[in-house]
Amino acid sequence: MSKYFFSRDFSGKTTFSSDLQSSEFMSIDFIPSILSASGMKNALWEMSEGGSIDNRPLLHEGKIFFGACDKNFYCIDAETGKEVWKFGTTGPIFSSPALFENKVCFGDWGGIFYALDTRTGKLAWKFRTDYRIFSSPAIGKNAIYFGSWDRNLYALDFSGRLLWKFSAGGEILSNPCVHEDMIFFGSWDNNIYALSQNGNLLWKFATKSSVFNSSVVYEDRIYFGSMDDSIYCLSLDGKLLWKFTTGNAADTIPTLHKGVMYAGSRDQNFYAVDAESGKLLWKIKTGSMLGMYSAVKNDTVYFGSWDGNLYAASLDGRLLWKFRANAAIDGGFAFLGDKIYFGSWDCNFYCITEDGKLVWKFPMSMGTQSKVYLEPYNVNPIHPEFTLTIEGPEHEKKKEQAGLSDYGNISSQYGLNMSEYAGGIGTDYMGKKKRQF
Repeated sequence: MSKYFFSRDFSGKTTFSSDLQSSEFMSIDFIPSILSASGMKNALWEMSEGGSIDNRPLLHEGKIFFGACDKNFYCIDAETGKEVWKFGTTGPIFSSPALFENKVCFGDWGGIFYALDTRTGKLAWKFRTDYRIFSSPAIGKNAIYFGSWDRNLYALDFSGRLLWKFSAGGEILSNPCVHEDMIFFGSWDNNIYALSQNGNLLWKFATKSSVFNSSVVYEDRIYFGSMDDSIYCLSLDGKLLWKFTTGNAADTIPTLHKGVMYAGSRDQNFYAVDAESGKLLWKIKTGSMLGMYSAVKNDTVYFGSWDGNLYAASLDGRLLWKFRANAAIDGGFAFLGDKIYFGSWDCNFYCITEDGKLVWKFPMSMGTQSKVYLEPYNVNPIHPEFTLTIEGPEHEKKKEQAGLSDYGNISSQYGLNMSEYAGGIGTDYMGKKKRQF
């Protein structure tokens, strides 16, 4: 039996603690074991600095744009892998960039949303929200849409002026999806929302847990996953058409191609499901929970896993090859000619061929992987301390309360040396504003 303790520190922040002098941070390799536990599906998190990459790159005019947890936004040459420019921000960057009017825009962990000139990397404008930005922007006809952990969906014009904001009941980590005159997004309050382009609520649909990632519209249907282990298909007016149940949280972004929906789950499986009926076509088992993004190109589907591999499979479910990085591949992919571009938690950005051969890799300014600590407010928001117990199959399941000074002995069924996870002090990259409940 393995015990992982969380407690509130004096600032009210929830931290991971062990018998190793209250270690706050966990290595990213440790996170899948925690997040796959039923009690931790809704856990939010804090980040340390590091060189890890966890967003989808953007290709434009032979250049690749992406952000990293070293607080830099990069532009590199797609052919050579050489840096063209980089721009420093206030915190780690998870938000995937979007393009408008020769500008690239994205948000950071400090709650700042940026627009940069694509050629020079110079700041065009920035906009401050009240908390972290994980959400990636969506570009509409006359507006940019993105969400924040401050529980608002924002609409800005192309000069960075606020048009409107819509308040949800929970944090907004998902990327908005713009379809015709509607905007769809999910929230940590368990709902997916549909808004008009002037920010009025059209409808919302309740799932049984948080809606972490983004929805996709395909042939007038909305597809998205929920932390309640299900992938949903709705009509454009918010009626349930079908849902597909996986073995754990469905927190990836679906990919739709030729009548098939592709998506992963924390149950370590990558699924192909008939988009019309919701029936399973095939699945591939990986070594850990799946990365957020997948993509289809030239009759091959590509997807990453927290086991450190990029997988390539045929559209009938045959594994073609896999490419091994040194840590999780959780972000998305970009394609140019016969090249595939992506980042990894191992602090490198990769260019490989379509048959899985390395062309080049570009290291971040920091070679140390980012570390994470969890904020499990939704698990037990009342008690100031609790114990999360992860059971092996040979053990009886139970939970027990623990005092702040009684951390017990921690042994890991995952074969981990717990001393690796000690060290580091959590930083709120807003610098001033703490999360309030």
